[in-house]
This record gives sequence, structure tokens and C-alpha cells, in this order.
Amino acid sequence: SEERDVDAALAGWASAHPTEALAMLDDLPEDLQGQRDRLARRGVEGLSDRDVTGATDLVIRLASEGVRKAGDLMGMVADDTILDWRV
Repeated sequence: SEERDVDAALAGWASAHPTEALAMLDDLPEDLQGQRDRLARRGVEGLSDRDVTGATDLVIRLASEGVRKAGDLMGMVADDTILDWRV
């Protein structure tokens, strides 16, 4: 589906080029505004693959902006950290 394609693209983009991906997340086109929380999750997912500190900072920022699932996002970052540590 188109939604799944956008999710995958944003996660990959956040992993490869986090600054640009996060800038887009901060300035979403009007037609994507209602999907911000879902897209933020994908941004955290991609960023945590590359930069755990950056992903943690993003989750804290999202929590301060009222993203309801910020705790789940932090858990995702923690899981990635533990998996990286065990490898």
C-alpha cells in the first residue's frame, strides 16, 4: 500500500540522512499532517538504527509535543540499543 511505502521510505531516509528526514517531519505537507504520529514512529525507527542518542532526543521532543505513544517509541529505541549491544 502507499502508506506502507511512505513508512518504509521515511525509516530508510531517517537512517541514511537523518537531518533531512527530520526536517521534512517538522514541515509535513498538509496532506500528511494527520499521519504525523505514525510517521514520527518511522523516523525514530530509522534514526535508532544509526544514532541512538539522536533517536532518544527525538522521542523526548515528540513527548514534549504531545505524541501519545512516546513511551512506546522510547521502548523501541531501547530494544535497538540492547540488540546492538548483544551483537
